[in-house]
Amino acid sequence: MIPEAITCMRWGGFKKDIKGRNTKSYQFATCGNQQVCVQNLNPYTGIVRHKIINTGNLIRKYICVDFSKNAEDYLFVGTTTGDFLIFSLKNSHLSGKISVSALGVTSIRSVSRNILVVGCGNGDLQTFNVDGHKITPRK
Repeated sequence: MIPEAITCMRWGGFKKDIKGRNTKSYQFATCGNQQVCVQNLNPYTGIVRHKIINTGNLIRKYICVDFSKNAEDYLFVGTTTGDFLIFSLKNSHLSGKISVSALGVTSIRSVSRNILVVGCGNGDLQTFNVDGHKITPRK
């Protein structure tokens, strides 16, 4: 099942195998009302397969998404409730949740392996240090 209304989509480069190596398929993430999916496109056959990411007991409206840089091993997803979630693509589970703004996380962008920039509904722009799934505010 794909989200009824896709609110955001982000390209993620090559899909990785279990050992972290590039495969022949491409990946991209989509998000919408209460659902996050990772799509895999085989460019030779045109077949698109999707995998729904387990969001646990968190019910949110997801409005922005980005892959971690270089390895594309994490997915950062912003919500209307003002937090962003970190999902591990290796096991498709929630790795963390960070509250940022009461007016929603309206944009999110991984600018390097170590820096994540988050745009908030109240006009704030916040930056975070990234170390795998460990995210801390930049000072």
